[in-house]
Amino acid sequence: ELQNYTRHYMGIFDFDYAGFAQQLGSATAAEDTINVALGDAVKDGALFDYCNEMLLQQPWRWMRHSKIASRPLTGRLGRTIWRRLSLMTGIGKDFLMQSREHLQMVHYPLQGHYSCHLDSDEYAINQGDVRLLTVGIFLNDVPEGGELVFPAAGVPKEESERTNWRVEECPARCVRKDGISIKAKKGDAVFWYNVRPEKMDDIQAFMATNKMDFGEEAVLRQSVHCGAPVTSGEKLFANFWLTVPKGGFVDLFEIDEAPDEVGAPGALDDLRVEL
Repeated sequence: ELQNYTRHYMGIFDFDYAGFAQQLGSATAAEDTINVALGDAVKDGALFDYCNEMLLQQPWRWMRHSKIASRPLTGRLGRTIWRRLSLMTGIGKDFLMQSREHLQMVHYPLQGHYSCHLDSDEYAINQGDVRLLTVGIFLNDVPEGGELVFPAAGVPKEESERTNWRVEECPARCVRKDGISIKAKKGDAVFWYNVRPEKMDDIQAFMATNKMDFGEEAVLRQSVHCGAPVTSGEKLFANFWLTVPKGGFVDLFEIDEAPDEVGAPGALDDLRVEL
């Protein structure tokens, strides 16, 4: 109960159970005793105070331990990345450039991670914040850990939609690497959809009003993923999201011919140095 509470309501995925038991004055307390005390701990703020102090000392216990920045895709580097994104996804550069979000750049230190999540869940979709697809780019070789993991890959649709991946199926900092696990290798990129493509016509039609009620049907739950803990070295990563613009796309899914030229080979190093 305590583990589920701190995960669901506080976003903590590796709670220091023994430390909290000590704070309550019983280092060897049975689990049911701790759970009885949970209500009082929440009421008087003891649990929140403890968690805040714990996260200051051990930030890797949080659902996400990383530093992020955003970068507009402009100049030579931007042109190169746009061309490569177009080549990888098969979607025209001009169409991709309608996205509402900049490139997100992420630094994961030692023990850095990102627990199980969806890039576009049903609540975001119903609010009109729709990340149609994601391209994740590895900017360095990670000696150990740092894999991009899709634990629901290959799981039957009915089971994936029944499972609460965030609370129940993503163990401490996503150390379980079931499904598909992709090792962090410099220059590699991964492309996946977050929304069922067959629902795009519905999303496009409703974007002008931002009043959608079919997020539950549109979300692609098998796209749930996590960044496994970095156990040696560091991890540099970049995210591109094709985010549906307010009012919808212009010329939905009009595909340009993919260019033969994909840009200078040194562009990825430029992005890494900038990060």
